[in-house]
Amino acid sequence: MVTLEELLRVMMERKSSDLHITAGSAPRIRIDGALVPTEHDMMDADTTQKIIYSILDNEFYLPRPEQLAAQSKSNRQGRAEVISGKEAERVFSLLKKDAELVYEHYMEMLNEGEAGEPLDPERSGLARELARMNLSLAFYTQWYWKTNLHNLMHFLSLRADAHAQYEIRVYADEMIDTLRRWCPICHDAFMEYRMGGAHLSKTGLAAVKRMIAGEKVDQKSSGLNPREWRELMAALGLG
Repeated sequence: MVTLEELLRVMMERKSSDLHITAGSAPRIRIDGALVPTEHDMMDADTTQKIIYSILDNEFYLPRPEQLAAQSKSNRQGRAEVISGKEAERVFSLLKKDAELVYEHYMEMLNEGEAGEPLDPERSGLARELARMNLSLAFYTQWYWKTNLHNLMHFLSLRADAHAQYEIRVYADEMIDTLRRWCPICHDAFMEYRMGGAHLSKTGLAAVKRMIAGEKVDQKSSGLNPREWRELMAALGLG
């Protein structure tokens, strides 16, 4: 089985700018803007996974001070007021110390040093896909996936939504910018109809029609629950 190191050497030898690894095709490299297949065999999903399960860097996420918030009492998946002072310092310290400790244990289980040398020549290292289970969710990793524009834009419409968790929204915003650079026409249509538009329920649409007709409509008379009413008012710019 070809290794990632071999593919990177091929890239350097042929002065390639990018490496494309996808299940169902042979590894490809980009030379002067064109994708060129390598001489290696087509890779299945299992081979692809083994190649990309490289050692994770000691890089992990720590929330910014303004994102270090308490648990919301009304939304089990939401945040409330920002934590500050000594409590914030304690939480931040715990997050950092825990991440550093589990990475130390991760490398110990792999039996590898930072430069890839064995820590103990007499000991076998644990498989990477097993050792990584000990790492916390805060560690950055690399992931490779293939999709089409339809499913990509559906994913982004969910993850860039204001109701999504802050951290995934940051990633979604960057991905939308990539969409803008690679597919500008589709990006503009996506922003116009999906991100900039609004979907109304039957009851919500009826409430809007009543407003346009001049009727005074409030939450109770609209037939919407409080959350639906707030979202309708926000979509109309009246909230």
